[in-house]
Amino acid sequence: MEAAGSAKLHGLTSHKTNLRVLIYVVPFIYLCVLSQFSNRQNIAEAKWLLFLTEGNVDNFFADINIPFNCEFLVARPTRNSVALFEVYRVAQGKPLNDIYFGRWTLMSGLVKEKASLYQRRSDLQGIVIRAVTADVSQSSAGTTCTLDF
Repeated sequence: MEAAGSAKLHGLTSHKTNLRVLIYVVPFIYLCVLSQFSNRQNIAEAKWLLFLTEGNVDNFFADINIPFNCEFLVARPTRNSVALFEVYRVAQGKPLNDIYFGRWTLMSGLVKEKASLYQRRSDLQGIVIRAVTADVSQSSAGTTCTLDF
């Protein structure tokens, strides 16, 4: 019986938390489902936890794009703990970033790195982000502005 707020999607289990965050928990055996899902859906709309018991992380994600704005953890069980790694790509086609996130043990629970998400992802590997800002102060309210690129 599934808990309230849970659903199954082709073998992927999702859980809605009290904060209305969708979390997908992915067993290792559903690689093909994860690959198909990532090609059809915006996987950054949810948080992910993948249990990877064997194999290389880079090989596993070779054909799967984990976008920069996606929170995706890979859990690697060891003898007495579970090591957690955060994975993402700065841009599609760029190398996979595999960063140590923390460790979970039965005795101490989750012990994670102190760096925030923004600190962990501060290296954009040469990607240029083009941005425009506009001054929308009270004095310019109701006026029309034109931006030329």
